[in-house]
Amino acid sequence: MGSAPGSLVVALCAAWCETCRAFRPVFDRLAAARSDSLFLWLDVHEDTAVAGDIEIDGFPCLAVFRSGLPVFFGVAEPHERQLMRVLAAMAEG
Repeated sequence: MGSAPGSLVVALCAAWCETCRAFRPVFDRLAAARSDSLFLWLDVHEDTAVAGDIEIDGFPCLAVFRSGLPVFFGVAEPHERQLMRVLAAMAEG
């Protein structure tokens, strides 16, 4: 099950966040498993030119866009199987 063309998965994280550090290898494995999507890791403090003034309620935050439209924005715990299922469901529409 692949994502629609143009899928973008963005992790909005912070270097000081312990959960974000645990999430990074999970995110990298998801990116390797889903070569049909573009995965981007952003540190909201270091990558301010890209992240801008986005309001984040908790870390790590995951934003998923399909064909340029947002389909998910929220806190994502580093549970690999659950995230794989969520991404697959979003890819199906």
